[in-house]
Amino acid sequence: MDIKNKTKIGILTISLFTMCSVAITPSIANIADTFPDIPSFAIQMLFSLPSLTSLVSALLVGKLAINKDKRKLVLFGIALIMLGGLIPYFLNNNFYFILFCSAFVGFGTGVITTLTPTLIAENFSGDERNATFGLMTVFVSIGAILFTVLGGKLAEINWQTNYLAYLIAIPLLIIASLCLPTNYNAHVTSSFEPESDKHIKLNLKVFIIGIIGFIFLMIFTVFPTNIALFLSENHIGDASTAGLTSAILFASGLISGVLFGRISKITGHFTIMSAFLILSIGLFIVTKSHSLPFAILGSFIAGFSLSIYMARAPFVISCIVPGPTIPMAIAIYSAFTAVAAFSSPIIINGASHYFSDGSSNSAFLLASLLSFAMFFVLTLTQFEKRCLLANNATLEKDIIKETLSTNEDCLSHKKS
Repeated sequence: MDIKNKTKIGILTISLFTMCSVAITPSIANIADTFPDIPSFAIQMLFSLPSLTSLVSALLVGKLAINKDKRKLVLFGIALIMLGGLIPYFLNNNFYFILFCSAFVGFGTGVITTLTPTLIAENFSGDERNATFGLMTVFVSIGAILFTVLGGKLAEINWQTNYLAYLIAIPLLIIASLCLPTNYNAHVTSSFEPESDKHIKLNLKVFIIGIIGFIFLMIFTVFPTNIALFLSENHIGDASTAGLTSAILFASGLISGVLFGRISKITGHFTIMSAFLILSIGLFIVTKSHSLPFAILGSFIAGFSLSIYMARAPFVISCIVPGPTIPMAIAIYSAFTAVAAFSSPIIINGASHYFSDGSSNSAFLLASLLSFAMFFVLTLTQFEKRCLLANNATLEKDIIKETLSTNEDCLSHKKS
């Protein structure tokens, strides 16, 4: 097996951990029953807190990844996920200790979400890079399905057993250790080459894409954090069906990831805004669901948006920043998305309490409206188009300069 394919296997393997915190979402309602004195938003933080703690590790790893062995950093991240995921199976009498353990899952996840796009940008370029980002989202969805389905089946025994889903990290750790490259100074391809790495400044567009990512993931997280409560409140499902519905959410993301190459050719410079529109439609269908099939339909449509966004955003970032700054740019983007998942129950559910009855249904409706508003704003501003056209213009200038320089060298050689 050649090095490039081996590296790709390693990268796609670690992508499976990106949404591993969904493993315990089927047990959210049962954990709430076990700890009746704990407020519902605190229970939901079992899923959302890892996103917050991943912010810290993402920024730290973004700095370390510039001159440290990324393979060792990735393996350390997987070890943290295993530690935080398995301890609650043995020690589970105190809710806040369980919540503390979920923070370790977040630290590990932050390492993975930062280094996966960075490794892709380092080892692939052009159409192959875009295609690999699409494959990455496929494996993100596969991982989410794997952790959700396994967690749902284990949750049928009891919610404590649900945590054994993290045992799957052991074989994945072995595969990653065998396939990931050990070098940490690989050439990072980009449309830009800075004059001096010491004076690199991140593009302002990176922060704007981060804010857009914050909003998208905040809206999307409404589904996994509320679906178990929604099915329970409407008497159309339990922990097992919540796991099934969440699995379909990510299975749909898998399909859109496989089709991403074709989808992006159709949507072009309107890919990110298309993800917001699809998400809005899916969440709205859930609000009108009075039976499990309709909830599953809404889940499928909403999930379709995930891979479209998660493949496109880091690709755009990798196109608009100098090569050496890609790890930190991805880290900043990951930090925004990490805050989003943590903030989702607080902002969306808090707003639903303020504007409505605070039910899970009102949270879904508010998220749907916000997603449609983002679709409208992005369509109006054409932000994605401006980013990529500006990058293309710079790339064309670089090609012209390189061609002129080559011609001058040829002429000088002939004269001599």
